[in-house]
Amino acid sequence: MGIDRAFETLIRKYQKEIYYFVLRIVGNEEDAKDIAQMAFVNAFRSLGRFKRQSKFKTWLYKIALNLCRNHLKKSRFQQTDELDPAMATDDDPSRSIIDKEKRLELHRAIKELPEKQRLTVVLRTYKDLSYADVSRILGCSEGAAKANFHFALQKLKKKLGKVYGLQKS
Repeated sequence: MGIDRAFETLIRKYQKEIYYFVLRIVGNEEDAKDIAQMAFVNAFRSLGRFKRQSKFKTWLYKIALNLCRNHLKKSRFQQTDELDPAMATDDDPSRSIIDKEKRLELHRAIKELPEKQRLTVVLRTYKDLSYADVSRILGCSEGAAKANFHFALQKLKKKLGKVYGLQKS
């Protein structure tokens, strides 16, 4: 019973965070709920294999990411151009900085990034994870995570600069 209670505590601690991470990847609330729940089920079933070489949070994100990838491959999900209202919550750091229209453009631009760059931006910016944690979740070196973030920011600046007339085409 002790492990069940401890795991319930972990679920309460990370449930919202994992849900919003999954939602940013799959773009659908129902799928995000299912995938987030499955991430916790898989983590519970695999607790014996958790080697503590990384933080539990990092391990859980990796499980969730793998489930997202499987879901996207299986469903060949096409993201819509609409910003899901659930994504624009107080957990969204861009909310207080830019208005809804600019947030929408930012989300569209992020969706257009290559997968590893997009995931690096989501993990670093929205989930405030370290490069070390990002590298463990994505299965790349810390240097590659830094490079992905750097190149993603360059692409976003170029794309959003054109959208708002801040730089020449």
